[in-house]
Amino acid sequence: MDSSTQARFDAYLAALNASAPEHYGFTVTKGRSYFKVVMNYNGGQRSVHAFVGIDTGCVYKPAGWQRPADYVRFDMRNDESFANLLAAAGQKQAFAGGYLYL
Repeated sequence: MDSSTQARFDAYLAALNASAPEHYGFTVTKGRSYFKVVMNYNGGQRSVHAFVGIDTGCVYKPAGWQRPADYVRFDMRNDESFANLLAAAGQKQAFAGGYLYL
């Protein structure tokens, strides 16, 4: 991930954490091909919120704990797509991931 895409990824995580309710937070784990954005809540419960391509910066809805869904939801390299992603991630209900559905 290049430095400008990394900065956008950091802004995305900041927006998610800022809009999350009390006792909710987001962390990232790095895999071979994707960053896994994990939502942590209620004293230790976890669920996958999204996957982000390490090489592409593309955001995917999770298909499960191990892999992303087939279709790109947002592309952090595209200015318009990134603006839409930040607007969606900044919404009060963004922690639930509804903005990742097509």
